[in-house]
Formats: sequence, C-alpha cells, structure tokens
Amino acid sequence: MNERRAVVTGASGGVGRALCAALAARGIEVLALGRDEARLAECAAACPERITGLPIELTEPDAHERVRAHVARWGELSWLVHSAAVIEPIAALEQLERQAWRRAFAVNVEAPLFLTQRLLGSLPPGARILHLSSGAAHTPLHGCAAYCSSKAAFHMVYRVSQLELAARGIRVGSASPGSVDTDMQTTLRNADGSVLADVERFRELERTGALVSPERAARFLSWLLLDCDEERFGLRDWSIHDAELKADWER
Repeated sequence: MNERRAVVTGASGGVGRALCAALAARGIEVLALGRDEARLAECAAACPERITGLPIELTEPDAHERVRAHVARWGELSWLVHSAAVIEPIAALEQLERQAWRRAFAVNVEAPLFLTQRLLGSLPPGARILHLSSGAAHTPLHGCAAYCSSKAAFHMVYRVSQLELAARGIRVGSASPGSVDTDMQTTLRNADGSVLADVERFRELERTGALVSPERAARFLSWLLLDCDEERFGLRDWSIHDAELKADWER
C-alpha cells in the first residue's frame, strides 16, 4: 500500500483525539470522526493539512454511508481505528432502562461492526483494523452491566473479524490503553458509590497520578498500528502494560 490514510472514531476527545494527532505527526492523512463538532474542530486544527474532521453520529442510519463516500474519494484506506465508546448507563440491574442499554450496544458494538462492513471495499490486503478494548470486557464491574457486556461483545466482534478477514489479508488487532485520563474516567469518579462499587478505586487513580495520559496511550496505539510486526499485531488483545511490548514502543 502506498496510501497512508486512516479513519479514527471517537476523535472528539481523549484517546481518539490524541491518536489523530500522533498519526498526523507521522505523515498520515486522518479522517477524524466524532459527535462533538466544536471539539472535533479543535482536533483538526492541530494539524489541518492532515486531519479532516467529520462530525457524525455513527448510530444514525446514513452515517456509515457518509463515511464510505468520503473514504471512496481517497481510493484506499490503510488503517481503521474503533475508539468511540460510551460508559453509560451506570446503573444497577434493577434500574437499567432498555433504551440506555440499547444505546450502549449501538455505540460500542453495532457502530464499529457495521462501519467495518461498509468500509471493506476500501481496505486492501495489508490494511489494519484496531479495536480499542477494555479490561471491562473480561472483568465485571458492579453497576456497569451495559459497558462490560457491550465491550465483551465488541471483543468477540474483533475475534470473529480477525478470522474472517484474514483471507483478505486484512489484519485485525485489539488493544487496551489502560485507565486513561478522559471524560469517561471523570464520569466513573463522579458516579454514585452505592451503584458503582469500585468508585473509590477510580478516584484513587486520579489522586495518585496513576491515570495514563491520552498522549501516552496514543504513542502505544500508533506503534501498534504503524510499527508492530504483522504476527504480533493480531496475536492477542494487547495492553499498554504488557512488558513484552514496552521495550519497543517506549523507545
């Protein structure tokens, strides 16, 4: 592939925004997708010659076609990153509302799955898709049934996509950036402790300076996307804390 073009979801802030900047700094043209138009404009302003912001709600019926039409003008896409996610609703099982539950699955599972499907025609052999994972996909959190369940489903979408797209030469990877200092962490810290049993643990992460900065997370993820060898990229659901990789991406 000669093209150096990427699509990043969740680019309005946090890890997605930092990753757009990191990729642009490596000379890659980025289509940044996000719901917040003002924050997305700030993302694009960091490198206007390489980052194009597309304000979009990926759960809307025509959203994926709009993205496909933009990518089609490029010709081919080298990287697709699924960063967008919502933590809400934070609620005990008996308090969960059906619409909020469905919203979590629409954003965290359906949107990335069907965006990948819509962009397959622009993904040549050698292209890489990266799913941003979470420890919540494997470990239950009291009060976070929607998030944990949707991230677990998203993990299985990654596994199945990896199997099915291998024949096309498209590599699918998954990585957890850890507890990153984003709006999601703010939401967790401000949650009702009677619902989110681990709320003090999230507050302690901020108090002790243990949160990962979005820029550090982006450094890890951009290394996986651009520099990690093909075999390791899809080997497993990587974590920013994996010692096996640190010597490479922290250089």
